[in-house]
Formats: sequence, C-alpha cells, structure tokens
Amino acid sequence: MMFISVLFLGLAFTPFNLAAPSPSKIDARVAGGNLSKPGEFPFFVATQRNGLYQCGGTLLNAHTVLTAAHCSINNPPANLTIRAGSMYWRSGGIASNILEVKIHPSLALWHLSTPIQISDTIDYAIIPAQGYDPPVGLKATTAGWGYTTPDMTVPGPEVLRYVNVPVVSRQECSIYGQITSFEICAGGEEGKGSCPYDSGGPIWNAETKEIIGTVESGGGCGSKGVPIVYTNLGSMSDWVRNNSWSA
Repeated sequence: MMFISVLFLGLAFTPFNLAAPSPSKIDARVAGGNLSKPGEFPFFVATQRNGLYQCGGTLLNAHTVLTAAHCSINNPPANLTIRAGSMYWRSGGIASNILEVKIHPSLALWHLSTPIQISDTIDYAIIPAQGYDPPVGLKATTAGWGYTTPDMTVPGPEVLRYVNVPVVSRQECSIYGQITSFEICAGGEEGKGSCPYDSGGPIWNAETKEIIGTVESGGGCGSKGVPIVYTNLGSMSDWVRNNSWSA
C-alpha cells in the first residue's frame, strides 16, 4: 500500500490544553479506569503540537514513534514533539522534536530528532507478526490523557490513565459502518473505553504487552454497547517494520 513521506503538514484536528486537576478530582473521574504508575507502560508517549497535547503514541525504537494518521496529516514536523518515559504529557521523561512523518492510510510514523534509549521508565513496544488478528474475547489494555466523557465537558488529567477492555467482533462495531480486516473493535462496556483525544495511542494484549492496534475512533468513551474502533496493527506490521527509522 502507498504511504506519504511528510516534511510539511498541518493538523487534522485542534489540540487542546489540559488543565492540571487536583488528585481528588483525578480520582473521581477515573470511571472504570486506573491511574498509571511510573514505568508501567514504558512504550507509551504523548504527542504535542506547539506545546499542546493532541494524541497518544507508541515508541517503537530509539528513533520511531507510531501514532494515527489523522494525528499527523497537514501537520508540519517542526511544530511536533513527543514526550516519553513520563506519566505526564506536559513534563518529565525525555522530549524530542520530529524530523519527518510517514503516513499510511490509517497509521503514521514519526522520526525522532533525539534518539530515546531504554531506561527504567522507557522501553520499546512489541508489535505483532504480519497477519495477526486478535481473537474475540482477548483481554486488552488501552490508555490516554484524553477527555473522560463523550460530550468532552470533563477534560482528562495530566496523569496517564488506563483501562482494560475486551476485543469484540467486528459486527459489534457495525454502528460505524463496515469494519474491515484493517480494523478491530474493543470495549462496549459501560464506563470503560477510549475517549476523544485518546486517538493515536496503542491498545495492547494485557498479558503479553504486544501492541495490537492504535486508537482510531475514541467517540464511544465508555458508552454501553458502543465499542471503539482501532487500527489492526497486525494487518500493517510489515509496513511499520519496513518504514521505521534505525538512525
């Protein structure tokens, strides 16, 4: 499949400035989810445009981050940064600017200007073999700094939150139209799921930590009977491997 190598791109949607709520307010808003601990998800990164949070991402190696295509289209790399090794999107860990972006129809790879090495709080993600399709019922985990309600009236905290969700059949995502083999569905349980601005972040096998997809549509936001659509990484993992940077 074709991809686009991007040197000068703009934004598919507007990033936002998450307020820093008090710990008591954070705890009250974790509906069906949990606050992460330092180093718990060492491959998870925050992506920013002009210093504002916009999407989640996955650290693949010292030079490459995986995120969603819609977090990257029409977005100048000079305006982009990522932060790795921190529970907070705004501070801590290691930040890097972006040199180049490659876009697949639903995925994007970002080339880091600062190599990010493995540490106590940073590690590289495991991605599946080409053709892997996660089975229905698989226990998966997803995370993010996004909103906590579908109407986007309650912003997410600065601390990364995560939630466990089951992989469900593609038929259960039929409310979105036809779901192809390039997509998977997960969630649909009340109070659990990805929300707006969790886009681009990974969903992974809760047991093996292997990344199985990226958040494509976070609109369900824990609504009962409304699963979330994720890009099926196993359908594109060869492209990801072949286009990741080694330096």
